[in-house]
Amino acid sequence: LLIKSRKEAIKDLEELCEQLQERNLQMARNIMDTDRSSFARTNELLIQTEQKRVREIQLDLLKAKVVEAQKELRRLKTYKDMEFPVKALQIADMERKLDRLKEMQQKEQEDLNLFFKKEMVNLERRQCQREQDVLSAKHASHIPPIVKLMASQNDTMREEIHKQKKWNGYFKILHLFSFIQELQLSRPKNIRREIFPDVFLKSDKKFNKPLEMSNSVSMTRPLP
Repeated sequence: LLIKSRKEAIKDLEELCEQLQERNLQMARNIMDTDRSSFARTNELLIQTEQKRVREIQLDLLKAKVVEAQKELRRLKTYKDMEFPVKALQIADMERKLDRLKEMQQKEQEDLNLFFKKEMVNLERRQCQREQDVLSAKHASHIPPIVKLMASQNDTMREEIHKQKKWNGYFKILHLFSFIQELQLSRPKNIRREIFPDVFLKSDKKFNKPLEMSNSVSMTRPLP
């Protein structure tokens, strides 16, 4: 009877032990589920916090850009009201000076052409006089070879003088073209670009290349 009683007690204890183990396992599973849920919630909160921090940084940058844009707007308004009229007057004065300079250059070129023509006439006159002096100095029945050589050289010299006229005229045209080109390049093409150089900072690079190509083609024309 005692043994039977002990067996029943052991059986009851074993059943209680199994129940306790099952409860412990269930409690452990509940704790793990709670931990996972807490971790997921914490991770979600961290992500939201980081996103909020990034948005705050972006907002600060945007506010700084707005402040800079407002400063630039005030500067442009001040420039338009105060400095624009002064710049416009300066540009108009530069244009008038450029026109006067072109007129002076044209007058100087005309004077130079007239001087060149006079010098060429004088040179031809002196050459003809030299030929007459050489021929009149010889009264012999035959003309020495040296005189014939000088006459041939005089003919050659007249041809060279004629060629020299063409060359000098061509070089003067090139010089005049180069001078006018420099004036045109130094002249303001666009008043807005002159007044607002920061706004039109890259426009010159875009349009100057075709002009340079056109000028190079004009300067490489064949000689007469």
